[in-house]
Amino acid sequence: MELREAIASHPQSAPCHGYLAVLYLKSNQATLAKIHARQALAFDAENEMAKTVQAKLEATAAKSAGTTKKGAKKGDKAGAKKGGGFLSGLFAGKKG
Repeated sequence: MELREAIASHPQSAPCHGYLAVLYLKSNQATLAKIHARQALAFDAENEMAKTVQAKLEATAAKSAGTTKKGAKKGDKAGAKKGGGFLSGLFAGKKG
């Protein structure tokens, strides 16, 4: 919470964004960790904390991408949802 306040008062502080990225990564909030790591690297390309977070996120993404590609076949729709989007249940006509 204090780091968010620090970022509010110093929005271009690479160390604050780096620390926040580390904390978000430890709390399994990968999206927020990625956002703050990118911000830290935008302000200071040599920020070690942000580089570490980004490397861990990329390794995790590569690992999960490898596992999903192995089990899926081209044209396989076993994991696809039946139906449409968010409001399709309300506005879709009755089929059949």
